[in-house]
Amino acid sequence: MNNLLNKEERKKGAKSLLIIFAIMFGIYIIIWFIWSQYEKVLNEFKILPSLQIEKANWYNIYSNKKIIETKYGEVKIEKIDETNFIVKYKDKEFHEKAFRYFNVRELDDALLISFPSFYIRGIKNILIRKNGEIYTFYKVPTDLQDEYDVYFSKFLMGNFEKINFSDLPERLKTGDVEKTINIKAKYTNFILRDMDKVYKLSKNMYLFMNEDFSANYIEYYLVNAEEENIEEKNYILRIFLVEKQLR
Repeated sequence: MNNLLNKEERKKGAKSLLIIFAIMFGIYIIIWFIWSQYEKVLNEFKILPSLQIEKANWYNIYSNKKIIETKYGEVKIEKIDETNFIVKYKDKEFHEKAFRYFNVRELDDALLISFPSFYIRGIKNILIRKNGEIYTFYKVPTDLQDEYDVYFSKFLMGNFEKINFSDLPERLKTGDVEKTINIKAKYTNFILRDMDKVYKLSKNMYLFMNEDFSANYIEYYLVNAEEENIEEKNYILRIFLVEKQLR
């Protein structure tokens, strides 16, 4: 009788151990998957070509602190760990989840601080004006060399005026449909709908705004309308997301 009870207890004990092992293994798999995705994103920015960074005057923050001198004052970047930084400028302090590449540019009336974003796959920009106004926006996709974020910063500071949809080039229009833009390129052909406003940035560059994109962001499309560009006509250069509470 005792032997029978001992066998039953051993079976229950073995079953409990198997259940515990299965739970621990499941937790390990979940942690491994989450870490692999995190590491994949992290490595994507760690291996950005150094030549691209140098050409665009980006700073690779290896040490715990970097001080960048500008004509508007010092910008201090403090590294907490590989993805957490504190950016300080005068009396302003920004706690950012970011990657270690930073760029600080002087505009006519502002400083533009840029870095690869952790949450949105693109470049996060903090625009600080001399009058204290702050704009936060994202540029998609990630590109360290282009100057489209500078164009967009000038737009946010009011350097470009809104135009009517009727003033757009015919190649951008879609018949009599208002607020709808025709996008044609070598590999794309689609329609941008429900655009609320349009701005002209240059002879061939237009900016379209979708205010109802989400609860948190206003979406802007920067579109090229260069007539001579046969292969890529009307293509989207960049997409910008502006945080609504700061606009």
